[in-house]
Amino acid sequence: MVTHPLELINVSKAFGGLRVAHNVSFSVAASGITALIGPNGAGKTTIFNLVSGVYSVDSGQILLAGNDVTTVPSRFRIKHGIARNFQNIRLMQHLTVTENLMLGQHIKTHGLKDLFRPFRFLPNYKWQREAREALAEAGLVDYADATVTALPYGIRKRVDLVRALMADPKLLMLDEPAAGLNASEANDLMEELSRISKAGVALLIVEHDMNFIRNLCQQIIVLNFGEKIAEGSMAEIQKNPAVREAYLGTDEGEAHAS
Repeated sequence: MVTHPLELINVSKAFGGLRVAHNVSFSVAASGITALIGPNGAGKTTIFNLVSGVYSVDSGQILLAGNDVTTVPSRFRIKHGIARNFQNIRLMQHLTVTENLMLGQHIKTHGLKDLFRPFRFLPNYKWQREAREALAEAGLVDYADATVTALPYGIRKRVDLVRALMADPKLLMLDEPAAGLNASEANDLMEELSRISKAGVALLIVEHDMNFIRNLCQQIIVLNFGEKIAEGSMAEIQKNPAVREAYLGTDEGEAHAS
């Protein structure tokens, strides 16, 4: 059993003279949901890009399921059990929901034959069955044949999440999943993320909505100026003087976190 799907060990990164991550170390447990928070410019998205291989590290190690992937190209890291989404939805707008999910199964291909197989013309194709089963689990099967352009924004966000899960990741990283959602849509998303976590997928979330984080996440990691300044439960980090000064300390910040 994988205890830590993700471990960062003294990870550092700079662009020219700008240090964006400095000796960052933390791990994500196989069970539960972890949040990565901090002020704008704290280094949260940089960490996501380092873990997924968009950026290379200057020093330190990144382990996925115990395997050192520090120098593994980004296109191969998904095979080590990682998937991520982006703040801007990257669904293919002209395709149906089912077709988008089938594209998300590319990790399961075994060669060019699978890649070029005209799956949309094959009745009851296995990827199609699996996509519809995933939609049913997420309560979205009614949208299976809808074109993405016809969907409300909140449904698109949830479809994007299901597509990321089609690669069967051990770790799913979500960048601002609640951005742009109304209260009802955010609650639906929280229920879905809780279901995913209970099914055995570790979640690492970057999110500014502190109510969303408080109601969902068991572990909070706080960054500031590219350094980890705190780690613990929401109750613990709210009492941390460094966190209060950097992120939660002003009346405005406390209102944002309440």
